[in-house]
Amino acid sequence: MSTRLLTTVLLAAGLAATKPIASPHVLKNLAVRQDAPKIDVCANQGSGMIAALAALEAKGRDEVTQIKADNLIIINVNVNDQDGRDRGDDRERNGDNDDSARKKDEAAVAQQLMLRQVNQALLRDQQANAAQKELDNVLRAAAMAQREREKSTVMVIIQEVKVEVQVDDDKGEKRRVEADVFKQEAIVANRGKQETRTVMIYDPRTLTATEPASAEATDAANATKPTELAATKTAEVVLYNARPTHSAVIEDPAALMREALEAVLDDRRKDENRRNDEEVNIKVAIEIEIKIKEDDGRDNNREDNKNDDNDRDVDRQRELERQRQQEQEQKDKEQEQAEKDRQEAEKQRAEEQQREQDKKQAEEKQKQEEEKAKVEAEAEKKQQEEAKAKAEAEKQKQQQQEKKVKAEAEKKQQGEKAKAEAEQKAKEELQKAEAEKAKAEQQKADEEKAKVEQQKAVEAKAKQDAEKAKQEAEKAKEQ
Repeated sequence: MSTRLLTTVLLAAGLAATKPIASPHVLKNLAVRQDAPKIDVCANQGSGMIAALAALEAKGRDEVTQIKADNLIIINVNVNDQDGRDRGDDRERNGDNDDSARKKDEAAVAQQLMLRQVNQALLRDQQANAAQKELDNVLRAAAMAQREREKSTVMVIIQEVKVEVQVDDDKGEKRRVEADVFKQEAIVANRGKQETRTVMIYDPRTLTATEPASAEATDAANATKPTELAATKTAEVVLYNARPTHSAVIEDPAALMREALEAVLDDRRKDENRRNDEEVNIKVAIEIEIKIKEDDGRDNNREDNKNDDNDRDVDRQRELERQRQQEQEQKDKEQEQAEKDRQEAEKQRAEEQQREQDKKQAEEKQKQEEEKAKVEAEAEKKQQEEAKAKAEAEKQKQQQQEKKVKAEAEKKQQGEKAKAEAEQKAKEELQKAEAEKAKAEQQKADEEKAKVEQQKAVEAKAKQDAEKAKQEAEKAKEQ
């Protein structure tokens, strides 16, 4: 693979490699009046190629990639809900809520800021990396020209641009809105062929605007303000708000070819390798010299040589040439079939990669949905547990309150009972005291009564005794 890529980059070396090397037996002599091929020792095709690349770099600096509003695939910016807050305090006019119009205005402002910031980022990238971009495009076109020799190939290059802008809401608050947008450019390889094929390539480089753009800061982008002169031409491209896809997505050939080219350049920069090449060259020259000596210096192409040996050598040379042509034709057919097989395998690999990518995206989406469902389930579970804990706490609080009320009621009841018992006891003691007092008074009264009765009895007896004595006296007097 490295040899094929290197051959693609170094076209001159590739063309030279396809020609058969002349037999060391044949040493062509020049006639006296025959001029040697003229060679301009000052001409350098390699310098011309380098100059062409330098011219492409200058052209790339002059043609700045920009995006017009007409080429903008609408970016849906959810400005209001970006921070997850519910803004339900929008003003109402004539009974109709104007929230929709405000959202539309904010989305339009955010879209214009994003477009401006993307163009600023593309401008700075073009001025900083024009040479690298042009070389990548040359490598891509060269690679596809070698792969699809009989077809024109339209290469759609997709590059991701990360942007961030600031928008003002109806309350004057600034909120950040982030978005990943995708720039599309097209390059044609083997232009003018009857059959055309379109492929999509994802550029491995991602542009990032690190400073958020706002309506006040019109120059915000991902680098400092460039000091280069303004571009004289504008190359229009298309911008998407989502990663585009295509039925034929291939790996970026520029990355593979750049890797191979850098390896070869690194090899050629080493003095040790260059000296080794010189030694190999001398070794091959010695082998050719030995072969010539073994053939006794015979030349099969001398016009004045008429011997049979030379004729047989010519026939043999023609037969060898015919065999080489047949072998070359067979080799070309095999290479063509191998190229078709490789293209088919690459197509299948691209389709497999696309299927894997779709599968990975589906799995990622499913994983995100599962994570979201898990988070929501955990949140719901947590909410239920909190509600249950709250209900349990309320129940315990109510039970404690009821227990407290019951305890206070029991305490009050016990107090009232104790008070009633004390009052009853006091009442009983009072009644007992009054009864004892009454009893004592009754006893005293009885004693007084008995005493009175006794006194009366004594007086009655005394009176009776007196009456008796009187009667006895009267009786005695009568006698």
